[in-house]
Amino acid sequence: IKRPKVPTVKDAERVRNPVDAFLFSAQEKAGVHPAPEASPTTLVRRLHLDLTGLPPSPEAVAAFEEAFAESPEAYPKLVERLLASPHYGERWGRHWLDLARWAESQGFQHDIPRPYAWRYRDYVVESFNRDKPYDRFLAEQIAGDELQPYSDENLIATGFLGAARISGNNEDPAAQRNDVLLDIVNATGSAVLGLTMECAQCHN
Repeated sequence: IKRPKVPTVKDAERVRNPVDAFLFSAQEKAGVHPAPEASPTTLVRRLHLDLTGLPPSPEAVAAFEEAFAESPEAYPKLVERLLASPHYGERWGRHWLDLARWAESQGFQHDIPRPYAWRYRDYVVESFNRDKPYDRFLAEQIAGDELQPYSDENLIATGFLGAARISGNNEDPAAQRNDVLLDIVNATGSAVLGLTMECAQCHN
């Protein structure tokens, strides 16, 4: 690992951190020019939508514009405040819930409701809001019922495995169980490894 020298650039007044210097240097070499800086109104709107999924209120926009006019430090302060918002976990946890194929029903033709599925959803949202380490986040979901010391939270985390679709094939319980296990393997492979595992059920 090497620590490269921070380059000197012509537009030095726009450099706020070393990353900016490297970006501006590359742009100068390529002969391209950066877009104009976004206005405070645009910045506050982008941050709110990106981090919470919700637009800022008119009062929030006005407050940020006033604070930004006094100091550019208003921007990183707003970032930290939005990261601490409960809406952050709701906004970004939904992406993991999509990978986990979370739903409040079992799917297939009968689509039987799952009355306690919300517990896993809330676990994911709270994990994002608490900035839980990714390795711990995965361990709890894949083996939460085996982790010590036992906790309700760890058990709820295994809702990742319990989110499998369940068919109404009660005539063949073995086939139904096989379908559930396949769904668990497929979801785990795609969410954790970034690989599709469906082919393995026939080509083993």
